[in-house]
This record gives sequence, structure tokens and C-alpha cells, in this order.
Amino acid sequence: PAGTLRKIDLVSTVGVWGRTPGNMPERRLPEVSEFHNTYEAAKSEAERVIWAEGDGLPITVHRPSMVVGESGSGRVIHFQIFYHLCEFLSGERTFGIMPDLGAMRLDTIPVDWVADAICWSSMHSEMAGRIFHLCSGPAGAMPLHRLQDKVREAWQNHGRRLPALRRVDRRVLQGLVAVVGLFVATKARRALRGLPAVLAYLSENQGFSNTETAQAFAEAGLPVPPVESYLDPVLGYYLAARGAAPSL
Repeated sequence: PAGTLRKIDLVSTVGVWGRTPGNMPERRLPEVSEFHNTYEAAKSEAERVIWAEGDGLPITVHRPSMVVGESGSGRVIHFQIFYHLCEFLSGERTFGIMPDLGAMRLDTIPVDWVADAICWSSMHSEMAGRIFHLCSGPAGAMPLHRLQDKVREAWQNHGRRLPALRRVDRRVLQGLVAVVGLFVATKARRALRGLPAVLAYLSENQGFSNTETAQAFAEAGLPVPPVESYLDPVLGYYLAARGAAPSL
């Protein structure tokens, strides 16, 4: 009936897993207390509040991973951390100097799938009480070395001349980023300064389980899209918007 609350869908983040190692379970996480930043801590607090104060309400919590552009066109409103990371992985900003990426993976998800998933959930009251991990999952997340290959290929196809890669210790690179930052524009300097923290975050042994989520949305006709299905348009849109010259 009109005026009756039917559904609450809270957009959280996989960051509420904080600094916890291992694969993040699809459940409430009252035990997590150490975070990378205040954003993660605030999202965790929001989850605790809504579960504590919303008892009996039709609540669903959504935890997206790193959201990127639209799967078909690559379109996105703001170029956020994923695109800064891609600039870094190209090697252009660091003269090809790069840490060993090892077995690190990056969990991404396209913005249109996230929107569709939340919209579908909002119209199904039977999803109340569920926690959904809107992400690629441990098996679907792309290895960083594969992402780097794709980035460098896309950059070169758009006329960007890239240096050969040289692997160095992560601590050496952190020092280099500070030095390089002295010779680039303010916006690029901000991006570079944030990269050591991002790489430290990625180097942790973490994953985000999504077995139950993937099953629920597959049954709804919204299977989790594989990264390879949207990466090219995402990178292409960024390069087209920024032009062939170095950006960020």
C-alpha cells in the first residue's frame, strides 16, 4: 500500500573488510576493526548502525569493489583510482620503473552492472537481510600483470610511447614517486603520491567472496560480467577522453 516502507538498499564497500587477510565472507563483519583509511571505517560504522538500528526493516547491503566505467561504452562520470592505477601500470609516469606485481589481483566491476544489481534488489523485498558482494570475486579478479599488459597495449595503440619496464624493490619505487612528483603537474603529483598506499593495499592477501551473490544475480538474469568483456571499452573511453598526450 501507499506510504509503506518496502525496501532499504545500503551501498557499502568491500573496503569494510579493512586490513583483514583472506577472502571476505558474505556476512556481517563486527570483528573487523583495522582499516586502510577513514572511508572504509565510516562505511563499516554505517553497516553496524543500520543493522543495529534497523532491526525488522527490509534492509539489503551492497558491497561493490572497484567500480569502473560502463561495460559497453566505457563511459564514466569521474576518472577515479582505477584510472590513476592504470596510468601507473603503463610505466609512463615512473620511466618504466615498476615493482614486482607477483600474484596480485585487482577486483573491478562495471558501474552499469552495479546499478542494475541494486535496482533489481530494490524491487525484490525477499532480498531483505542479504549482503551482496558486487565484485568479480577471487577467481574473476584480474591479475595485475595481465592488467598491465592490457594497459600498455591500449596506451601504445593510442600513440603513447612507453618506456621498457624495469622491476625494482617496492621501497625504492616509493622513494622515486616522491622525487618524480617534483617535476610534474599538481594533479599528476596528487595521483602519484597516492599510489604507494594503493599498491600496499593491493599487495595484501585479500579477496572478496561472491559465490552467493553471483548465484542470486545469475538467477535474476544478471550474471557477473567477466573483466575481459568490458576492459577494452573502459580503457578506450578513458584514452579517448584524455587524448593521446600524457594525462592525470
